[in-house]
Amino acid sequence: MFYKNYIYYVLLGGLLVSVSCKDSAPTSETKESPSVDDREGRKRFIEKAGESSRSESLDSTEADHVGKEKLKASVVSEWDPSRCMAGLTKVLEDKEGPEASAALRLIFQQLGEVDPDIGLSALDQLSVGQLREAAVGALFNGISRTNETQLFEVLQRLPTEDDQRRALSIIASRLSGKPVESLLQIKATIPEGQSKYSGIINNAIGVSLSEQEVPFGRIEEFDLPLSDKSLIEKGWLGAQMSRNIEKLILDIDNGLIPKDFVDENIASVALHYAIEKPKSAVSWVRKLPDSTQRYRAIELTVGRWLSSNSEEAGMWVSDLPEGKDREHATIGLVEYLVRSKDLELAKAWADSLDSPEAKTRVNLLLGNYKK
Repeated sequence: MFYKNYIYYVLLGGLLVSVSCKDSAPTSETKESPSVDDREGRKRFIEKAGESSRSESLDSTEADHVGKEKLKASVVSEWDPSRCMAGLTKVLEDKEGPEASAALRLIFQQLGEVDPDIGLSALDQLSVGQLREAAVGALFNGISRTNETQLFEVLQRLPTEDDQRRALSIIASRLSGKPVESLLQIKATIPEGQSKYSGIINNAIGVSLSEQEVPFGRIEEFDLPLSDKSLIEKGWLGAQMSRNIEKLILDIDNGLIPKDFVDENIASVALHYAIEKPKSAVSWVRKLPDSTQRYRAIELTVGRWLSSNSEEAGMWVSDLPEGKDREHATIGLVEYLVRSKDLELAKAWADSLDSPEAKTRVNLLLGNYKK
């Protein structure tokens, strides 16, 4: 409470000085299914889970930690889709417990690897809910391991939009980091008229180029359709921001990235930079040429700086000379205070603005919060 009051008066003091001069989802942990990469181990695990009943269930610790070597020693026959379906029938008799959920995932991953058609049919046995969502994810994990060129063909045959959304999220994660040549082969399998799926591939191509440390200027050298260029560049940029933001900033400063592309994406770049170095990000943005995106970048970076050091950032805003930069820094400060539920101080800073446009924006922020 003392600290909050202290910060309040620091920000309020900065506001009074400036006026007088007139101037952190919950994350959730998902346990990995045991022996996912060991087909023999998977068979034994599912058989054991499927045979469990309400009176004789597999201990959850054992289900989560069955060792490969122990399983291999007891397995002699090959895995096949019919065994998968038999295991699924047994698992569905008792849907409770970690062993059933883990076994379900292993069954559908195996079906995805060996026979996606049977996997699709097997989904009919599951009603909407967590088990079905897990099954769809596991099925497409399996397809991506052995049948990549079937991904989008199978995707279109999923019966519900929820199933398709789940499958798309798996496809996007599994394609990340694959070689460009492989991604282009997969892209060629997308049915005509399904351009929305191309975006996933284009983004993955951009990420792959970034991971290969291909400079932005060399993207055009690849044999890629011009119509997809924008999405590929966006994928490249997103990966660069995550992998090495400081190198990206240096490339921008050295003119290695086209100005129009920088102007279009400057707010996103600045915000990523501010995650690591908020003060440096604010200073960097202020050196850029004036533009609408630049002013938005000032708002976002100031907000991020306030989140990490509200005293320093608040005093910095109060010391800015009158002008557009101060106006937009103040908007960023008001946005931060509204998010922090400090409406009294947010209103005080909002009242310090002279521009009608700026006042309209911050009053809208305050009004929306009150609603």
